[in-house]
Amino acid sequence: MNFSTYARNEREFIEVIQAFLVGPWTEDGCVKRAKLATGKSYRFLRPFIRRMIAAFPNPTHADRLIHFAKADTKLVEALSEEDEFCVVRKFYPHAVMAPHPSAALWNVPPIRNSTELIDRLRIDAYQLEWLADRAGRNQREKNPTLRHYYHNWLLRPTGRPRLLEIPKSILKTIQQRILQLILDHIPPHDAAHGFRAGRSIKTFAEVHAGRAMVLRYDLKAFFPTVSTDAILAVFRTAGYPPEIAYYLLALCTTRLPRDVWDARPNAPADGSDHFEGTQFCDRHLPQGAPTSPALANLAAYRLDCRLHGLAKSVDATYTRYADDLAFSGGEEFRRTTDKFSRCVAKIVAEEGFALNLAKSRVMPQSVRQQIAGVVVNIRPNVSRRDFDELKAILTNAIRHGPASQNRKQHADFRAYLTGKVAHVAMLNPFRARRLYSLLDRISWQAPTAITNPGTEM
Repeated sequence: MNFSTYARNEREFIEVIQAFLVGPWTEDGCVKRAKLATGKSYRFLRPFIRRMIAAFPNPTHADRLIHFAKADTKLVEALSEEDEFCVVRKFYPHAVMAPHPSAALWNVPPIRNSTELIDRLRIDAYQLEWLADRAGRNQREKNPTLRHYYHNWLLRPTGRPRLLEIPKSILKTIQQRILQLILDHIPPHDAAHGFRAGRSIKTFAEVHAGRAMVLRYDLKAFFPTVSTDAILAVFRTAGYPPEIAYYLLALCTTRLPRDVWDARPNAPADGSDHFEGTQFCDRHLPQGAPTSPALANLAAYRLDCRLHGLAKSVDATYTRYADDLAFSGGEEFRRTTDKFSRCVAKIVAEEGFALNLAKSRVMPQSVRQQIAGVVVNIRPNVSRRDFDELKAILTNAIRHGPASQNRKQHADFRAYLTGKVAHVAMLNPFRARRLYSLLDRISWQAPTAITNPGTEM
């Protein structure tokens, strides 16, 4: 092969490098995207990708990968032997944001290197490397006591079980420091109402009360689908250099061990959960970590911007509470709901999320308009069914004792009922008065055993 042909192949391979950076940083993921980019399976690609991931356990800048590729003698030799190396599809990497001028107003501490990060988090260098687990060794650890997270599958009456990944004490403490030092000082989009001080389900729902049309959507598997690129962009936008941003990303995300996924309850045998399993086994936000709610809000900033703009274009209102999306408007909005729904689905997909179509609702005023459990036909209110059910539980707890009503075996049933009544009071204080009076009449003392005198010895 002459030099010009090799040079062309080298330039085209540089374009393949872009494909490595637009998805999961795994061997199989990079191989799959390289095949899509080139339109062919090349034998030298997988060994090179394996060497690349060994050299860079986490995604890095394309320039560093290009420099590594040019210095890889086995790759250079393979490209020289190819008569044709044709890129049929180009990939454009997600922009990793640089520090933004507006971030100067955020009260986040400057951290310029790993030494300063260690000081801020009050750990040593060994703990930083062990807990960040950038090489993914923790995922392959067979002993659960040496893993960084507790894993708990929660069965639900409907749908798939929910996975809780709860960090162990040391990692949890570090995540709480990241939350307090950094994430609490970065403002999410104004449309976000979940996991924010001063915001609640009531503030999420009340702006949609009394509207001609309300649309409700649900994001499927919200935390696992938040991309690591978006999380990395949060820390880069705040002004942290790439090395620190990668460390913070690694401390706030995890990879699920394969044996935990395989042991999930009611695992289907047809392999239909492969995509969801891949999401969990790649780096993702764990549901149970103190940093995950704030990072999910911040990572969805561009999604919120686009959906807010879409709603504004038809004189509608948009709010989001975690994975619940709500839109409402007047007659103009009502006439465009079909086209509007298609636009919402398109934007959500482009931002890397997916809609749970089974939970999507189009609700004119002629039906009960309910979002996140709040009825908004006239004003924010609890549904009559929920109110009557709670009232019946409280009444029966007075008559037969609270243990008779604790059918779901809540550890602190008194706190559970108090929380349910407080939720009603937040939405409708007048209706909650009756419930509070019933709650006060419940006897929480366990009944004492009655001894039969005739059986005493």
